[in-house]
Amino acid sequence: MTTEVLYRKWRPSLFRDVVGQELVTTTLRNAVAMSRVSHAYLFHGPRGTGKTSTARILAKAVNCLAPQEGEPCDQCHLCIAALDGKSLDIIEIDAASNRGIADIKDVIEKMHYAPTQGQFKTYIIDEVHQLTSFASDALLKTLEEPPPHALLILATTDPEAMPITITSRCQQFSLVPLSTSSIVSRLQVICDAENIEAESTALEKIAQSSSGSLRDAENLLEQAHLTLGNHLNADNISSGLSIGTDMSALDLAASALNGDIATGLQLIQEAHAQGRDINRYERSLVNYLRTLMKMSSGVNSREMYSETEITRMTSIVNSHPLSAIHTLLRIFTTAINEQYEDFPTLGLELALVSATLNSEPAYSTKVAFPEKSGFVPTNQTNVSSANPADKSTRANTLLAETKSTSPPLPEETPSSTIAEQPPPPQALTELWNLLTDEFKGQKGKKKSVDLGGLLRTSQNQQIINNELVLIYKYSSNRDWLLNELDDPATRVKLEEATSRLFGVSKVKAVTQEELQPETQHTSEGHLISLAQQLGGHVVSETTTKQEGVNS
Repeated sequence: MTTEVLYRKWRPSLFRDVVGQELVTTTLRNAVAMSRVSHAYLFHGPRGTGKTSTARILAKAVNCLAPQEGEPCDQCHLCIAALDGKSLDIIEIDAASNRGIADIKDVIEKMHYAPTQGQFKTYIIDEVHQLTSFASDALLKTLEEPPPHALLILATTDPEAMPITITSRCQQFSLVPLSTSSIVSRLQVICDAENIEAESTALEKIAQSSSGSLRDAENLLEQAHLTLGNHLNADNISSGLSIGTDMSALDLAASALNGDIATGLQLIQEAHAQGRDINRYERSLVNYLRTLMKMSSGVNSREMYSETEITRMTSIVNSHPLSAIHTLLRIFTTAINEQYEDFPTLGLELALVSATLNSEPAYSTKVAFPEKSGFVPTNQTNVSSANPADKSTRANTLLAETKSTSPPLPEETPSSTIAEQPPPPQALTELWNLLTDEFKGQKGKKKSVDLGGLLRTSQNQQIINNELVLIYKYSSNRDWLLNELDDPATRVKLEEATSRLFGVSKVKAVTQEELQPETQHTSEGHLISLAQQLGGHVVSETTTKQEGVNS
């Protein structure tokens, strides 16, 4: 006999049961109550935040025979059929496995048939960002003018991967990661109903380890109950499941800050030998470092830690500058994303050594040089990023680093042949993130468009000919941005930001195909490739013809 797992047993069936998404559920409930339901919705957010559950509740509510202030009654035969997964008018599709154009055409064809029982025929397409480009294109017309009885609900964890032509045709709702307190409150309700004795500190550790996902938290709670019995506390949660914060990870952070490689490697070895989940151990380390950075900046982030942990972290903060903690956090955050199948702890070990040797990748400056000048650049000293107090300071720091002083050029070198080196990839990425964050939530001339989201749909960004070139995969996204930039106010605002962050005042949007002619020279000629490897870049290009052959 199988019993239902907790996350399924406690899946919300009403809008008011959805945890931590009050703004979304209130809007949807009002839409149902006022009979102003849209034809298409897009729910996006991290895993376990309630996207699919909210979609199912909405699908049930629009067909309910006796809704109560927008809430489904859960008593009529249509609600019961929806709860049992037997409703013929609610069709769920997993776009991860049904992602082709044939699958979507089949949906579109069946969508035109009238609902069997209810008022609406609802299609819930999960992980919609995994549809192929052709399948996405096939949806466009239907999204714009669906049958009057059809309701489309799209859900995704990656809205930026979707064509803006899709997202712009939907009412969009962002489901945010749940706060620790919201998760703890929900877990307490479950524990009371399931007769599980759990101390608040144990639930806090479970909530911290779930990264804002209620589903993950419910799964961890069930695992803890099965492994540790009916009484859960902070100690047996940490030792039995290796979840929550781990003092060993805090010791590792201290060793890295003290430059003690041997102790740090020993701590990693012991964690692995004890069978701890290395991924969770890494997350615990990053969480500690993040808290240390906040504490060093004067932010109170201690409420979820024990007195022992707080005392230790306070000592670390008092002994090390913010810049050292910031650098360490950056190194470990980058390194733990590198997976080594045969050596699970190698990424962590390499990060430790890099941190203690202060050898993390930094922004280096290289100078362009004429091919025949005889000038060979000397090795440049890496410049560690400063520790800014705000985004503006960080941007100025990065820009200054990319323009730092290079070895002097010979006097006979004509100034006209020297080109300014564009920002290195690391700095360009950070500056780009600052730019998109600055425009997040800002609207263009079409008030429904998020300029930050529109900018982030570009696949790549480069500085070419004193212009910030945004490279798009889809011409539709490029055209959408160009349309927004037709508005003088929007263009001025964007160019002011690019001038401030990147040092260039012009913005250009192209597709990858359109960019090819501009970058074609980078792959031609072994001498050019050699020069680029030595730190140079092309500052001018001369083409001559001999007997019909370009040289």
